[in-house]
Amino acid sequence: MDEKTLNEVKQVVESASNGNWLPFGIVCGCLVLCLTLFIYILNLKDKQNTIHHEKTDDMLEKLAENSNKMGTIIAVHETEINNLKKTG
Repeated sequence: MDEKTLNEVKQVVESASNGNWLPFGIVCGCLVLCLTLFIYILNLKDKQNTIHHEKTDDMLEKLAENSNKMGTIIAVHETEINNLKKTG
C-alpha cells in the first residue's frame, strides 16, 4: 500500500471517529460486497467441479461395464475357437 492510499484510509478512519460515518460505511459496504462476490465465485466453482466429477465418475462406470462385457465376449469367442479346433 503506497503513502497516498494510506493517507486516504487514515482520513476515512479519522472522519469516522469525528462522527462522519458515511465514508467509513461506504468503504465497509464495498468490502462486504467484494467478500460476498468472492464467496459466490468460490461456491460456483465448487459446484462446477462437483458436476464435472459426477460426470467423470459416470463415464468411468460405463467404461468399466463395457470392459467387463468385452472380457466376457472375448472369453466366449476363445471358447468357441478352442471348440472348433478340437472338432476340426
